[in-house]
Amino acid sequence: MDSFITVPFRFDHSRNHCLEQIPDDVDICVSLDLDDVIEKGWRMKLEKAWSEN
Repeated sequence: MDSFITVPFRFDHSRNHCLEQIPDDVDICVSLDLDDVIEKGWRMKLEKAWSEN
């Protein structure tokens, strides 16, 4: 991965750079902050709600 530095730091630029690194064959990316807490069963709920169309 290429080095990426944002000066002054911009969270949105850094996050977008990270998202650009996700392979094209990935259908869903769940982005969490360090203080996020996800509930039990989150993946099942996401898979039930998601469709390719």
